[in-house]
Amino acid sequence: MEEPNGRNAEISLDTSNNTVYIGTTDSIRAVNNINGEILWEQQKSSLYSTFEAGILYLCDEINDRTILRIFALDVKTQKELWHIDVSSIAPIYNLTILSDLLIVNGMSGEIALNKTKGNQVWQNDETFVTKPVELHHIIYAKGSSHQVYAISPENGDVIGDVKLEDANPFIQQGYEVVAGVYKIQDGIVFNTEHEVVIYKSK
Repeated sequence: MEEPNGRNAEISLDTSNNTVYIGTTDSIRAVNNINGEILWEQQKSSLYSTFEAGILYLCDEINDRTILRIFALDVKTQKELWHIDVSSIAPIYNLTILSDLLIVNGMSGEIALNKTKGNQVWQNDETFVTKPVELHHIIYAKGSSHQVYAISPENGDVIGDVKLEDANPFIQQGYEVVAGVYKIQDGIVFNTEHEVVIYKSK
């Protein structure tokens, strides 16, 4: 397979048809995951992406990185379904789909969009460095302030939080980046510097 140009390649895999979608600062490509054949390519820039049910969701920084352009692409027709420009919360950490929301989380906050229509549903100013998860219609995410938050998916309000043990300030930044909140069958799990914590639903 020819190596794509551009930097910061984001890769999404569609297991239903063995297709890999690669977004870079120069292009978006669909590639056959078996033989490396390029199926289609668009000259669009994308720094971040995620995929669900035939739709590729992408995000780029424009206007000297002051604006985020978020858009949805139908991978079957290669047509853009919607796009929206919002004030930047860069650097961006993740794009995550939770139910009918596309969550964009970055250094300066978190933005939730309706994944079908592209309109902004809510925004808050909490910093979440790892992917959020959803359990029983509540969003959970670990913040840079060393807390795990419970967030309303309706309006983005914080409805509860758990303060974790005090972290070593010399390792907190790197530790926070890799230590997220994970969903299990009947609860959530996350780890602190010294222990693994499991919260189960009642």
